[in-house]
Amino acid sequence: MNKFTKITASIGPKCEDAETLRRMFLAGVNVCRINFSHDTGDVQGEKIDLIRSTARAAGVQVAVLVDLQGPKHRIGNFATEDKYPLKIGQTFTFDNDPTPGDSTRVQLPHDDVLKSLNVGDRILLNDGKIEMRVTGVGAGKIIATVVRGDEIWSRRGFNLPDTDIATSVLTPKDKNDLEYAITKNPDWVAISFVQRPEDVAEVRDFITARTSHPIKIIAKIERPNAVERIA
Repeated sequence: MNKFTKITASIGPKCEDAETLRRMFLAGVNVCRINFSHDTGDVQGEKIDLIRSTARAAGVQVAVLVDLQGPKHRIGNFATEDKYPLKIGQTFTFDNDPTPGDSTRVQLPHDDVLKSLNVGDRILLNDGKIEMRVTGVGAGKIIATVVRGDEIWSRRGFNLPDTDIATSVLTPKDKNDLEYAITKNPDWVAISFVQRPEDVAEVRDFITARTSHPIKIIAKIERPNAVERIA
């Protein structure tokens, strides 16, 4: 029977031994995803070596996909570990002041993000449970209005679906991870939070400057501006 799809398995603690991998490969797994958000490069390299040796012993071909972490944006800390109440319609300030936050403001420790936000842009926090909209932009700060959400606390992750962020798609961690991963000749590299074609070109240039091995790139389309720029 012809197989028109590929089965991709993320390799985690439950399947990091040769016997489990062998059973997975014989059951039809085609691609092993290595999540570089976790563990150090040498640990991930040991996984790649085990995948390849197990696949050879099982007489099957299995591709290795290195998935880079990508940018991780989080707000700063509040004065206490409590959850701070929010009211729909209230204003809330994000700034570059490292002073612990309160019920009216908190640090946003990413200057590239502060400089990229514009009036009207949405800020989604805590996996989208909190939504704010930018209503003012000043030197080193932005002012937003709460649209949805009832409380906020330290180190919440955030997403900016309307904003082009003027930054590299490869964080310093990604560059270190990719530098190491290239030594293992992966079949694929996945990059997160792609915004524009130039992001893919940047990763391609990084790879080709270091190896002639034909590593393919997967652009993870997670942002509306990336969808709009698909040609």
